[in-house]
Amino acid sequence: MPMIIHAKVIALLCFLSAASSLQALDSLNVRLQYYASINRPTEEMTLASLASSLQSKTTTKLEAAEIAFYWITEHISYDFEGEQFAKERVDLQEVLRTQRGNFQTFSQFYQELCRLMGVECYLITGYVNHWHAEDYPEYYYDGAMKDHPDHPYHAWNMVKIDNVYYGVDISLGSGAVGGDEVTAEFVKKIDLEQVLVKDGVFFRIHLPADPRWQMREYPIQLQPFLKRIPYQDVLKVSAGAKPFDYEYALREFENASPAAQRLMSLQSTYEFNPSDFNMRQIADAYYNMGYTQSSGDFDTQRLLAARKSYEHAIDAYRKIESTPTVQQLMGQAQQGITYIAYRLETKQ
Repeated sequence: MPMIIHAKVIALLCFLSAASSLQALDSLNVRLQYYASINRPTEEMTLASLASSLQSKTTTKLEAAEIAFYWITEHISYDFEGEQFAKERVDLQEVLRTQRGNFQTFSQFYQELCRLMGVECYLITGYVNHWHAEDYPEYYYDGAMKDHPDHPYHAWNMVKIDNVYYGVDISLGSGAVGGDEVTAEFVKKIDLEQVLVKDGVFFRIHLPADPRWQMREYPIQLQPFLKRIPYQDVLKVSAGAKPFDYEYALREFENASPAAQRLMSLQSTYEFNPSDFNMRQIADAYYNMGYTQSSGDFDTQRLLAARKSYEHAIDAYRKIESTPTVQQLMGQAQQGITYIAYRLETKQ
């Protein structure tokens, strides 16, 4: 008898989701959500095995992108203690083990699941202003601006399927924070306006730190975006800027290696919002590239590239406030250059 009931439940779920949204998420795909919910984390589970299991329940890349969203919202809890934006990528297998994460973790986890299922997905960092979610009465607008941040404070994803880009915000799409500072809790409630959308309110409240992901001929600037002014006024201010060929910028980005993509994003992020924090990100990225490129078997071209990376890192560190840590990193980069010179000279 239980087997018959289970079969009927599945049949009902399939019926309810027969009109699942292929134009983004007009409605919840209960079939995919059901399979995501029963695919519980285990000690043996890896990201690869999870992706394979989820993909087996889908027939299209859009469904794969959708079921990945459902799985994260069902099984990864919001970690209030880990809200700080990390500079580097986190250990996603550890996230799977602990089943806890924050907005950045969600986005990285989602990107990796999509990649393993063959879905083109990008991690976007930037800024959010919920003030632009609605059209308020005129007397609500006072022109006040939030504190000007020195770095991106939010992360989400862009999925590309059949040359169409869809926005996905796991944290905003899965619920909201309820209570106060003492009793804060994450209240789960799916918001379809944040999941696999091509237009609408999603693109009004999100501002990518890398202007190419705005996909606008006239990119919005950070300062007017953060103000409490009508969204149309934000667009008017930006219309006076220099035209931007975002289609070329996206092609250039998508054709680059992952390491090059990271540098391109960091450089664009700094140009969009010049700050010591964002320049430090660039410096650290170059330093890490130099360290990686200088390791391994002898290869002249790779070692020359490593030396160039270390030189870029030192130049970037010099542009920010000098601290003991920065001075130490500059010294280590110089030591890396000396080590490379030794390897090139001795051919080993």
